[in-house]
Amino acid sequence: MTAKLPTFVVESHELVQSYGATLEETRGMVRDIKLLPASKQAIKASLIILLTAERNTEQREFLKGGYVYLAHFQSLTDSERASIEQYERSAAVKAGSTGKNHLLDALTAWPLYKALVERRFAEEALLTSDLATTGLAT
Repeated sequence: MTAKLPTFVVESHELVQSYGATLEETRGMVRDIKLLPASKQAIKASLIILLTAERNTEQREFLKGGYVYLAHFQSLTDSERASIEQYERSAAVKAGSTGKNHLLDALTAWPLYKALVERRFAEEALLTSDLATTGLAT
């Protein structure tokens, strides 16, 4: 007989699956937090619950990546949303240009977008530190 999982584990799994679907459906260095299926705190808590129980190394890496990837989702003002839209409509993005030089050009051309990217990177560092502090980074 298989043991029944606690409700909070099942709910965490469902939320993380929904978050994963959001990641598949959206693109960009910075995304609107409104696209998330729940609050960042709820998603972080669900990821921690699953990470605590998960023993499969590959799955753990996926969950840790999802935790840090939450930094891509930011609360945005209307002007910040407009800046993202301008960046995404730019000729370089449409042409599929990528890489460090492209990013540097974009950050120079759109200072508001630069601020968003910097905010994302700062949050990524905090989330990475959170994982290390909890002992789940390994």
